[in-house]
Formats: sequence, structure tokens, C-alpha cells
Amino acid sequence: SSSHSSSSSSSSNSAEKCLNATADHRVSTIAGTGSSGFEDGTGTSARFNIGDDSSLDVSPDGSKLFVADHDNHRIRQIDLETKKVSTLCGNGQGETVDG
Repeated sequence: SSSHSSSSSSSSNSAEKCLNATADHRVSTIAGTGSSGFEDGTGTSARFNIGDDSSLDVSPDGSKLFVADHDNHRIRQIDLETKKVSTLCGNGQGETVDG
């Protein structure tokens, strides 16, 4: 089992990754290819288009990372054990809907 002490997203010149920084100062890619786009998948087969306005949160048990994939208009979930990325909500359309 790995230690996930801090997670961040990187968005620079279309480099789209979710990174993990451990207590011993090692940084690794959790998910993302480094190229913007949209693709659910595992690890580096997943793609994000996070943009400049991203938000991240970790589940209370520390097993999941939630990513506001801003420019894809979706909320994504990364299982930190398997690195599987899935879409929780959003359809890619920027719209406001009550419900």
C-alpha cells in the first residue's frame, strides 16, 4: 500500500496530470497522459482537460481522489489504489441545470 500524503493537478501547456507527492518527497503520476483531452481509463491511459480552474478533494477514507475536470465539464474520480479514472457526473456540456 502506498502513502498518498498530497495530491495536485498540473495544467501547463496542455500538460494534464494528477500527481502524488509522498512524505519522502517523491512525486509520481497518478493519472493522465500529459496531453489534454477526455478519456476514462487506468493511470496514464486516462486524459484530463483540467484548465486553470481545478479543484481536488480526497475521500474521507483516503482511497479516492475527486477531480473537477473543469474544461471537460465533468467530475472525475480516481481510485488511488488501482489508479482507475471514472466519470462521476457531467456530460461534457457547460450548462446549469437544477436537480
